[in-house]
Amino acid sequence: IDMERIELRRIDIIEAIEVLPEANEEYNSSSYHEIYQEMFAAHYDEAYDVKVVFKDFGNIKNRFDSLRKLRPQANIYRIENPPADCDFHYVYQDRIRGLSDFAKFIRRFGSSALVLEPKELRNTMIGTYSRILNDEEDIW
Repeated sequence: IDMERIELRRIDIIEAIEVLPEANEEYNSSSYHEIYQEMFAAHYDEAYDVKVVFKDFGNIKNRFDSLRKLRPQANIYRIENPPADCDFHYVYQDRIRGLSDFAKFIRRFGSSALVLEPKELRNTMIGTYSRILNDEEDIW
C-alpha cells in the first residue's frame, strides 16, 4: 500500500471482509477528518487557504452561500466600506485541497469573482483568461 496517495478500490471484486485483532488508531483520527473537510474534490494534495472576492450579481452569492454551508471551515463576509472603484461586495474564505477543481468552480462566475489568494490559484486563473483572450484575438 502506498501511504502517500488515496486509491479507488472496486468493491464488486472484494471477496471477504474480516475484523482484524489490531486496532487501527489512524483510521478515525482527527487528522483524517480534517483532511476530509479540506478536500474540495477527490484530491489529497496540499491544503491552501483561499480568498475570493465576488460581486453581488445574479445568483452568485447564493451559490457561494450553498458552498459555505457544505464546508465547515468556509466563511463569507461583506466588504465594509469598499473603495468607490471596487465592484466586489463579498469575500469567500476557505481551506481547500484540490485547487484545480476549485478553479473550475470559480471560472463559472467570469469577471464577477476574483481570486486574491493563494498565488498559485490566482496565476492559474490569470493564465486561463489570458489564453481565452489570445484565442479570441486569433478568431477576429
